[in-house]
Amino acid sequence: LQTEPRHVSALTMLGTIRAQCGNPAEAARLFEMSLAVDPLLPNALYNYGIVLAGLKRFEEALASYDRALALKPDNPVILNNRGNALAGLGRFEEALASYDRAIALDRNYPDAFLNRGMALSGLNRHEEALASYDRAAAIRPDDADALFHRANTLALLKRLGEAVESYNAVIALDPGHAPAFNNRGNAL
Repeated sequence: LQTEPRHVSALTMLGTIRAQCGNPAEAARLFEMSLAVDPLLPNALYNYGIVLAGLKRFEEALASYDRALALKPDNPVILNNRGNALAGLGRFEEALASYDRAIALDRNYPDAFLNRGMALSGLNRHEEALASYDRAAAIRPDDADALFHRANTLALLKRLGEAVESYNAVIALDPGHAPAFNNRGNAL
């Protein structure tokens, strides 16, 4: 970048590295510079959306994901993260549609099933949410998040024995998961 300050690939990669190193403001600046040079870079648009969502700038993240999807309409990862931005805005029905599109493209995408479950929970559709958490856990059995959300949903449905079993599974995977211990105590 010192010799070629508008090098799109270098700007995009450095933005990705800054995001991974915990400097989202700098990452956003670098993605903005990259996209000013070439606004049609799906990777930059996608990663910029991730950074914006991390900064709780969900409307902007959604716009970035939508631009990326215009270039790569069949990308389940972009669709999943688009759903996350919509969920961050409290637009759970739209988020659900985005997760469903991601799942239609990849029937074994555990993150999309997990996020679908959370959107359904946001809509108070707990039985359906439970089915999504079950699917996420079936695909990735060591996913403590899926099991934790599954346990919370079972507790909401007053299926307390099953909730305790699910909290126990979370604790077996992550012995330091304080919320699982707390919620297991509540279920007991």
